[in-house]
Amino acid sequence: MRKLVRVGLAAIGAFCLWGCFNPDKYNDIKPKGIIAFTTGDGTTVPADGSSSFSVTVQISKDAVAAKRNVVFKTTLGSFKGGTADSIVVAVDTNFNATAKLVSLNMGPAVVSAKILGVTASGGPKVTFSPAYADSVKVAVDSFSIRNNFKSEVVVTASLKSGKGKPTIGQVVNFSVVDAAGNPVGTFLNGIATGTSDMAGQVQLRYSAGNTAYMGWLTIRAAAVSGSAPPVSGTTQIYLDH
Repeated sequence: MRKLVRVGLAAIGAFCLWGCFNPDKYNDIKPKGIIAFTTGDGTTVPADGSSSFSVTVQISKDAVAAKRNVVFKTTLGSFKGGTADSIVVAVDTNFNATAKLVSLNMGPAVVSAKILGVTASGGPKVTFSPAYADSVKVAVDSFSIRNNFKSEVVVTASLKSGKGKPTIGQVVNFSVVDAAGNPVGTFLNGIATGTSDMAGQVQLRYSAGNTAYMGWLTIRAAAVSGSAPPVSGTTQIYLDH
């Protein structure tokens, strides 16, 4: 009988403990006092892959020395020294961790940061604005070309923007003329326009076609620069029979 009473009391006690237990309470770890951003929202940064937005967080001084690494993540762009959209940064002696965000794509970015699974609230925001080309270099993969459709060259336009590269997707228009300024030949599929990749380059295939002209051809690539006049570069190739 006493044994049954003890079992009953234990069951009642367990039921009461379960009734008071809130599992969500232990899953909702507040970041306050553990990790916090000390950087506010940014304004605009050129999307040239070089200009950066610095983001800093401060962690609790009670953090275990062996686990003082902060993981930064972004919705757009990448961090200098990081991989893809994230980077792991060790905390310095002042319990701060800083990451530098860059982008070749324009648009808004929001940065998050966490340590040991605890995410800082209020991640800073920054907008990456278009970075247009301020110089264009043109190159071909051959010194000469023949006047038939089977003879082709690859034309490469390389764009630069300040210390970095222009924003991905810059429009570049190509043209080829003879010494008198007359158009000669055609680009693959008749398309003489391309958009820049992450390396700041645009490549098109060109053929002089069947023409009686023989001599130097001038290849021009002009990059659209917003409301400003296009920025262009040229090179030459010799057309032979």
